Amino acid sequence: LRDLRFMDTNPKSEDDPLRRITWLYPDDGCYYRAGLFVDKARELGFEAPSRVFVFGNLTVKTNNHPDGEVSWWYHTAPIVRLGSEVFVLDPAIQPQEPLPIADWILTQVPKLSEVSVSYCSGDTYGPHSACDPSQLLTSESVSRSLYFFQWEWDRQEDLGRDPEKVLGDEPPWLTPIKKN
Repeated sequence: LRDLRFMDTNPKSEDDPLRRITWLYPDDGCYYRAGLFVDKARELGFEAPSRVFVFGNLTVKTNNHPDGEVSWWYHTAPIVRLGSEVFVLDPAIQPQEPLPIADWILTQVPKLSEVSVSYCSGDTYGPHSACDPSQLLTSESVSRSLYFFQWEWDRQEDLGRDPEKVLGDEPPWLTPIKKN
């Protein structure tokens, strides 16, 4: 699902390419990215992942912000269990592979004791939502996505990248990022 381009950013134009979930704009929108990931997994016939919410003074290093890092008071992502281990599916933090839950948390804080963690239904939308809701608020996710698409595009330009390439067929996890 990381590479799947399925979001129509301009339904009135057939020329606009479909876009991926906004993995390259880590500043905001984790609730939306996780929601779309879970919804698309279900649509494709996979068992829907659950979600993890981590709360605390979080900071993650990233090449996708001019300051080289972003900070949050919470972060969420889809999770799956393989045997006895829980893995986080979060290309905004680690696009190369799923991370074991503890490793994922430790990308955001120095010690596990510095956060609170909630494991929720995959359909949980945001940090103030019920942890076991009856359905994902897909229409809310989709309506907010248009803002995130524009912000992600603008960010690529701010970073000196060619948005058509990195948001198209050459995402940074497949090819080295090239400056304009």
